[in-house]
Amino acid sequence: MAAMDNESRSVHPVVFRSSSGRYYAYDPFTNRILTIDSSKYQGVDEATAAQDILRYLEESGICKTGNFSGAKWKNPTASGVRTKPNTLVLQLSCRCNLACEYCIYSGNYSHMQEHHDEDMSTETLIRSIDYFAENSADEGKLKIAFYGGEALLCFDKIRSAVSYARKKMPRRQLLFSISTNGTTLTPEVVRWLGDNPDAKATITINGYDHDRYRKTISGKGSLKIIIDRLEYIKANYPDVWRNQISCIANKVSDSENEAIMDYYKEHVGMPPEAVTKIREDMGNEKIADILSGDHFGSQGSDLYERYVTGSDPFVDAFYDPKVFVIHDRRLYSGDDFAYVPSCVPTATRIFVRAGTSASV
Repeated sequence: MAAMDNESRSVHPVVFRSSSGRYYAYDPFTNRILTIDSSKYQGVDEATAAQDILRYLEESGICKTGNFSGAKWKNPTASGVRTKPNTLVLQLSCRCNLACEYCIYSGNYSHMQEHHDEDMSTETLIRSIDYFAENSADEGKLKIAFYGGEALLCFDKIRSAVSYARKKMPRRQLLFSISTNGTTLTPEVVRWLGDNPDAKATITINGYDHDRYRKTISGKGSLKIIIDRLEYIKANYPDVWRNQISCIANKVSDSENEAIMDYYKEHVGMPPEAVTKIREDMGNEKIADILSGDHFGSQGSDLYERYVTGSDPFVDAFYDPKVFVIHDRRLYSGDDFAYVPSCVPTATRIFVRAGTSASV
């Protein structure tokens, strides 16, 4: 399927022409795909057709180009929306044993709190699980996610919370996840994971460039510590490694994809579950320096061509999520407007901060 658009895909609709000759338009503001009456473009060259379609979509207001002021909403059907939460996210601590420069809690991001010495109280933890049990989705799996700071600095509270949640919701299928920087995956934690196959740990590993910004408070790199922890898990708890460990990577730009992929192949042994870009913050010099500096593997590569022409799970990890965003969408036509799930009051998660009062 060929794509034809004007210069900036980030703020304009994109026109696609399928191999059968049909035209479609993708609206990046609403994540919807619209069908186009292709009969009028028979015999018209693709560039002319694309420009005509773009002009029509923009002038008619079907697709927006740069603002949401005229957004039209369609109430989602009851079958497509979960009205009760199925996930509880607990920020157990605002503490961390690393000092990553691009962390949103590093002090380098405006309007975000910095790391500080505050943990979630046991009372708040219990009250949060009680509330979740009483107000969660009636069907399907429920997930409790432990977050930080560094969540495993409160490992005793994780164990207690998992035990309490099982007693509170004995008839529900519960899944547990821990977001961790990986340095705190001690043998005690790993043994616990082995005894709790419904729990999963997600670790951040950025590859060869990892130690540039992910350092301990004393300024030392954290990568070797993490890899040593993973090697311990592989050698002593292979089932935990196969079923309960996943990794994510942070990057400055797509030019780092191949270097990250090569590192995961050589040193980790599994593809990353997600690869996300480091967040921008206008006006902060340190973040601007991170995003503009030279990075390992910045020469570019043929990774995308390898994705299109082959089947490699390490390559797929960088492109499949983006492709699925489009492939999993409904097709719309005429004035059948879509809703944006992340922007309407149908959220399915509860987030409880470490400093939240138990009475709230």
